[in-house]
Amino acid sequence: MKRISRLLKNASKLLALCMLANIAQSCATRQGDTSGATQGATVTATTADGRSDDRGDRAEALRAAVRAHHAAHPAMRLQDYYKTFFQDRFGPSHLIEDTLSVIGWLDRELATADTGALLFEPTGLGGRYVRVFCRAVDDGLVGARELAMAFVSSANSVTPLEGRWRDEWSAIEEALRDEGLLPEGYADDSASLARMLAEHGDHAVSHSQAYRDAYAPHYRIVSRAIFDSLFLPRFQADKTLIVFTTDTTAAKQALRAMKATVLYDYRTLGGLAVRVPDSLSTRWAADRLERVPGTTGVMADRTLELDRAE
Repeated sequence: MKRISRLLKNASKLLALCMLANIAQSCATRQGDTSGATQGATVTATTADGRSDDRGDRAEALRAAVRAHHAAHPAMRLQDYYKTFFQDRFGPSHLIEDTLSVIGWLDRELATADTGALLFEPTGLGGRYVRVFCRAVDDGLVGARELAMAFVSSANSVTPLEGRWRDEWSAIEEALRDEGLLPEGYADDSASLARMLAEHGDHAVSHSQAYRDAYAPHYRIVSRAIFDSLFLPRFQADKTLIVFTTDTTAAKQALRAMKATVLYDYRTLGGLAVRVPDSLSTRWAADRLERVPGTTGVMADRTLELDRAE
């Protein structure tokens, strides 16, 4: 009970907030998490092979996808759109040399990278593959070797899609034009990508410098099947936080920015029960909420449960 006593002044408030935590967790379990992560793209529903479903034609699906990616990453340049849609089609196979090199490179990246806020985001249009960010390793949700092996396994199980990539890329560029979302430097970048495709065929690209500066992307590509079965359940667990605050307006503004859901607002207790999006690091969210003016403490509901059990 020592951790609770540092945050709460009296037993009645403790009891009320324990009850709040139980209710919040129950609500979160019932409703699940259908929101996207901060800076995480929401893609159209797909069939098993990654094609858009019958709820809209492919052109509209592509327009919706580029809108979502732009909303998530406004600093994207044309090659960043190319990269996410290319990854969705071809997976990580173009990156694989051997397993040991994959593990060694990941270890070096983890030692130096700013791992950001995201745990994962889907690629391209269909979300056939998922970017699993190094933040998941930092948070202890995924082992480094485990992520490396999932990456290698995904590369060894790529299923080609029908149709030519060049035709697909032309349709993506058309969607960007239709939506008025042509990124900065579009003309030069489009010509450069066209030359690359003509000279080298279907070829991968790196993130733009603008994208790296804005988002510091550090991730590995994992197939949707591996992600759903191995990683997603971990990312969906323990997403509820209790935020103690004297300024609910400032707290709610911060929560909206990270697309967190307010489950309960107990104004008389000075507490908010919130659910963090699955794809956002709960540790990162708690750290940012601690810095909001008026916040006196942030606690995971699981901590409350453990303390009450003691």
